[in-house]
Amino acid sequence: MRITPQLIRVADDTHVWTDRYDRVLADVFAMQSDVAESAVKAMGVALLPREQNALREISTNDLEAYDLYLRGWELLRRGESETNMEGAVRVFQTAVDRDPQFAQAYAGLARAHVQLYFLYFDRSQERLARAKAAAERGVALRPDLAETHIAFGQYLYQGLLDYPRALSELSTALQLQPSNSAALYITGLVLRRQGQWAESANAISSSLELDPKNAARLTNLAESDVLARRYADADQAFERAIVVSPQWAEPRAFRARLQIQWRGDARKAQTVLDEAAHVDGLIDDGLIAGTGLVVALVRRDFQGMLRHLQVVTPGAIDYQFSYWPFAMIRGQVHRLAGQQDLARRAFEDARIELEQKIAQDDDDARFHSSLGITYAGLGRNEDALREARRGCDLMPASKDAWRALYRLEDLALVYTMVGRSGEAIAQLDDLLARSGEWTPHVLRLDPRWDPLRSDPRFQALLAKYEVKE
Repeated sequence: MRITPQLIRVADDTHVWTDRYDRVLADVFAMQSDVAESAVKAMGVALLPREQNALREISTNDLEAYDLYLRGWELLRRGESETNMEGAVRVFQTAVDRDPQFAQAYAGLARAHVQLYFLYFDRSQERLARAKAAAERGVALRPDLAETHIAFGQYLYQGLLDYPRALSELSTALQLQPSNSAALYITGLVLRRQGQWAESANAISSSLELDPKNAARLTNLAESDVLARRYADADQAFERAIVVSPQWAEPRAFRARLQIQWRGDARKAQTVLDEAAHVDGLIDDGLIAGTGLVVALVRRDFQGMLRHLQVVTPGAIDYQFSYWPFAMIRGQVHRLAGQQDLARRAFEDARIELEQKIAQDDDDARFHSSLGITYAGLGRNEDALREARRGCDLMPASKDAWRALYRLEDLALVYTMVGRSGEAIAQLDDLLARSGEWTPHVLRLDPRWDPLRSDPRFQALLAKYEVKE
């Protein structure tokens, strides 16, 4: 193998330094260190002893394990789909099977496992235990590496929702390597769960300066921008994510929703979804389907929603923020269309499913919130309020400021359905004050809030939070 590195001063395009390295492929790690040391010398940079040792560091002597490690990170960079994360788990696991001392591969394995858990693709305790074991193994092997502390910090954040300890681990990583983009990125994600929307966007943006073609980070930047009411910035970040990873559905789905939140433009939202439908090999974990239902709802296309539910599988919108059985969605659609008998039958089917879910996992706030909506559809008003409040109690802002917003919306909807307009409007006021995801455009278009429209307090609420360009 021959490598010819060049150092160029970009201000005037001057070639400052070049060299040539001829090595056999088996010496690729040594060659990497040689190139790095020579480039540092050419720039006239003085390194500390610890930094000099880091340049000579060889993470593994197994070329195949190293190749698998790189493949794992390439999968994670494409986007946070279940397919990508499961693929990353497989290749990282194969890497550590080949080299049980490969600390960085354990770090990648831990991060892929815990993301699958956190994003509700696999909420099993076995998945969480695997994430913990890989994270702890990485730190035990190499406590001097930023990468292993990042993985353990991500486990604390996404596995245990322990934000202070997670930030401590990430701070350790940044002390070891101040320019580590992953540490900056995950710090931004933790700040978002603490409700610090602008600070989250700023941290993620800093990480992108070091890793500008990372689709997952671009999408998360856009989501934090939406929360912080930076809608134009969010739209640009979603567009960049789509360019970088055109087959990943999430940035397309969220960009469609943004058109409603930002401008109240349901037609543009549908155009974004139509474009996604023509992408070959689209990787979608249900977000396009869920967003399609939202767009049909604000367009008051109730028959379209019912047709959509007939062809989509599985039988629920199931992700980290909500669990909506299709029976519950059908119940709401029939109710909005004035088909009360059909609505009752659908809500009854949803009640049976949700009560079974709660019997299996009484601590999942999503199930209680949806059961509250279902009970409201059945006219069981007190039961509805109890369940919706239970959902809020299980997911307060102190536990997860972002997910808590969805429980508040569900409670506001239950108040609306049971005829308690004043409490519904107060709840919506709190929701709009906290987040840019809910806007007057959304409330104007969504027919679920029709019972509030004649109330002067509701009209005052819309004026209070009017979206500014």
